[in-house]
Formats: sequence, structure tokens, C-alpha cells
Amino acid sequence: MISLFCKAWLLSALLAAAPLAAQETPPGEPPAQETTDVVVDDDPVAASETSSQSTLRTLLEARQVRENALTALRETFEATDDPTERVNLQKAIDDEKEAIADIELRFEAIAAGVDVQAINDAAGGSFDLQGELESLLEPLVQKLKSATAGPRQIEQLRTQRDLFRQKLVQADGAITSLEELIEATTEGELQTELDNALAAWRARRKLAETELDYAKHELARQEGARQPLLDSAGSVINDFFRSKGMNLLFAIATFAGVFITLRFIQRRFVEPLRVRRGLSFYARLTNVLFNILVFVAALAAMILVLFSVSDWILLVIVLIFLFGIGWASVNMLPQFFEQIRILLNLGSVRENERVIYEGLPWRVDSLRLYTVLRNPTLTGGVLRIPVQDLSSMRSRPYGPEETWFPCDEDDWVRLDDGIRGRVISQTPDMVDLALPGGGKKAYQTQSFLALNPQNISRGYRARVVFGIDYDHQAISTTEVPPIMEAAVRAGLAKTVDPKSIVRVIVDFREAGASSLDYEIQADMTGAAAARYEDVHRALARILVDTCNEHGWVIPFTQVTLHNAPSD
Repeated sequence: MISLFCKAWLLSALLAAAPLAAQETPPGEPPAQETTDVVVDDDPVAASETSSQSTLRTLLEARQVRENALTALRETFEATDDPTERVNLQKAIDDEKEAIADIELRFEAIAAGVDVQAINDAAGGSFDLQGELESLLEPLVQKLKSATAGPRQIEQLRTQRDLFRQKLVQADGAITSLEELIEATTEGELQTELDNALAAWRARRKLAETELDYAKHELARQEGARQPLLDSAGSVINDFFRSKGMNLLFAIATFAGVFITLRFIQRRFVEPLRVRRGLSFYARLTNVLFNILVFVAALAAMILVLFSVSDWILLVIVLIFLFGIGWASVNMLPQFFEQIRILLNLGSVRENERVIYEGLPWRVDSLRLYTVLRNPTLTGGVLRIPVQDLSSMRSRPYGPEETWFPCDEDDWVRLDDGIRGRVISQTPDMVDLALPGGGKKAYQTQSFLALNPQNISRGYRARVVFGIDYDHQAISTTEVPPIMEAAVRAGLAKTVDPKSIVRVIVDFREAGASSLDYEIQADMTGAAAARYEDVHRALARILVDTCNEHGWVIPFTQVTLHNAPSD
């Protein structure tokens, strides 16, 4: 019973020390976990001395150790009746079988110089539709990712090499310590236990040496077969374009070619026919149907190309993609219906009507997939907007006298902020003014309209209120107004072109608190727009000169200050 226990203890020590195949990275597979913290360079002399023959010999020795352990496990399994122990031993037996199979696979890979595991996986792997679709949807990305598998595997092998070196050092220390204890021990039972422990550590050392030898050999092989990054990337791109990439690019090019050709035919022949027949409902319906036909024909050509090259995977992907677009478009059917109504000139926005877009008035010139809006008074006043942007707008008929902008270029305007200037440029974005004296000022078009521009180039009225003293009350409504009117007309004729004076009006306004007030108005044509301030100043000057000439007194407001009584 004691020998059976010792044997089981020895086997458990062997199993604990030996790296199982299930926990290792098979050759040709990318490592499960990258370690980039410490990079230990291999000894080039030691690597050169490691040959394939020595590696094969160590693999055979490791397989012998595994087979011996498997035989011992089977004997222990047959000798025990404990159900729990039998389950554990059966698992250990299965693990040993996998480890032996892994060693044999490594042996064959090194002897043949090829990755046998990758060949077996490719030959016997099951078909995974999701995996195939993912690899086809992103072939270039997957290829570039696999291009970096080499450096990552080299780093993994370096880490394993350093780990097995540490295990080898630990095993050497343990063996030395056990040998010293055995020499100093005289008791028979303790001597047996120490011998068993020494055998276990020697087995551990042999396995660590085998794994170290294999890691060195694989590291040398991987570093020897490593390609520069640019060469790897170029190979990946070439492989992609030689297979799925070429088919995909050819299909896309066919789609674009058919689409552009049919659109050219539509613009060259269909739309002129629509113009000749007028803006009838049937002409618009023909145009909408032709737009749909253009897209369907281009899509059918692309599918036909994939069908002709028998690229069924890409064909299925395209169909699934189209099905997804159709499914996602179900909720947008009301919006599509409204857009079709607009294209047929049956919606809320119609051709040759007026619509407000971004605060500016526009005329709807043509309803297409990209609708043309025009403002005839703005420089660059043509916009092309997608038809879906018109869904929230409303248009209306406009009259022949409606203005599209408060002014034209070279007009003089006066704004609510007190600025007066000549418009030198007006676009849908900016309005530039030339100010008196040579300055310039720019406004955003929406801000310009918010200041309520007064276009004085189309005429304006200069107005002033003037008062005389109550001493002239007797002639205030009979003699004074005609005299003032004649004086104003004559005085303005010296300031501006007499032809720009439309009329002058002088009316008695009211009997004020300290004066008899008159309202003087001078209507001017747009030719006097540049002299706007001069006209206003001239009115005040002319009225004062007239009072001086006729001896009329100009009163001033009496202000009485009352002092508060002191306490």
C-alpha cells in the first residue's frame, strides 16, 4: 500500500510539473496572451548550436517520459477502487494522452518542416457561416491582423524560453539539495521517499529541458522566416485584390458605370423631353420612374457581375445588405412618399413658387433629387438642396411686384443701428457696405435683414420740426408756411440736383408750450441718396437763415429751477 501511495505521489508530481498540451499554444496558432513587459534577447551562439536533430531527440525522450507516466497512471487506475480517485486518474490519463499526441505533432512538424496542425485544421474544420461571413466582410483587416501574428508569436516564444530556463534552474537546485539529503540520510523509509522525490524532480528537469529546447528551435525558425512589415503588408494586399477584392471592386465599378451612364442619358434625352412637353404630371412621373430605374438597373448589374464570377459569398452578402436596408427603410416609407409627392409637384413645395429657406426668400426653379432654389437679386443666389430637406417647408405663389431682397448692389441703405452705406456686395452669406468716408462694414445676411434696412436709393423723405416765437402768431398760418416752402426748395436746389427734389411740404403742426411748431418735409429721389445727411443738415440751416432774413424770433425752452426750502 505504501509503494502504491508513493507511486501515485510521484505521478501527481510529474503531472503538476509537466506542461500539458491543453495549456500550451499549438504550433502555428497565435498566443492566447501577449507579454510585452520584458523582452529577453536569445543567445545567438546557443541558438545556432540547437539543431533539429537534438530537438527531435529531446522530443522522443519527453514522449518516453509521458508514456511511462501514462503506464503508471493506468496501473494505479486498475489498482484503486475509490470512485473519486478513479475519476481524477481518468482525467490525468486523458491529459497524458493529449500531451503525447501534442509531442508527436511537434515531432512531425519539426521533421517535415511544415505546420501540420494548420493543415489538419483546414482539412477537418467544420463550416461556420458566421465566421465565414465575418472573414469575408473584413478580409483586409483580418489579413493585416494575421500579418502581426509572427512578431506576437516570437514574443510568446521568448517568454516561454525564459520561463523554462527558470524552471530548469529551480530543478537543478532541487536535485542538488535532494542528492545532499540522500547522502546524509540513513533511514530506509525516508531514503525511499527522497529517492522518489529526486526521481520526480529529475523528470521535471527533463521536461523543462525538452520544452526549452523546443522553444529555442521554434524561436530560431520563426525569426528566420520573419518578413519585413512592408513586405507582409504588400503580400496581404495583393492576396486580397487577387481574390475577393477584385470581384468586389469590379462589381462596384460596374454599379458606378451603369449609374453614371443612365444618369447621362436621363440628363441628355429624358429631361429635355420633359422641358418640351412642359411641367405636366406625366412628365414628372416619367422622370421619377426613370430615377428609380437608374438605381435598380445599376444594382442589378452589380449582382449580375457577382453571379457571373460565381462569387456566391459576396453575392449573399450584398443581398443581405440590401435586405437590411429595405428592412430599415420601412419606418421611413411616409417620408419617402412625401418626397415622391414633392418630385411630382403635388407636395407642400411646388415649382415656380416662393419659399423661405434659412431666413431668405427663394424661388423654386426645379424639383429634382437635388432641388434648385434661386434668388435673382443675390450674387451666387443659387442653392442645390436634397429633396428631403423640403419636407418641412411650405411654398406659396408670389406676385410680380414682390421683392426678393430689400436692395440691389450699388443701392444706399440705412440700418436700425444708424449705419448708412452703399451695398457693394450681397450674397446668401454676407452683405458688404461701403460707408461714407471710405470705410467698409460686413454683415451676415440674416443679421443684415434683422436690422430692417431702409433702401434710400429708391427715394426717401427728409423731415424736421421747426418752431418760431408766439410774437408771430398773426402770420403763423398764412404767411410763414409759403415763405418757408419757397426758401427750402431754393436752398435744397443749391445742395443737390434740383431734379432730385420731388416736393417740399410745410405744415403748421401745433402750438407748443413755448413755440409755434412747423413740420417741414422734403421728398427726394434716389439720386440724392448719397447726400442723405447733407439734406437733413441743409433743412435746419435753410430755416434758420429764413428766420434771420424775415426777423422771426426762434424761441428756446424756459427752464425754471426751484430751490427746496432750507430747514
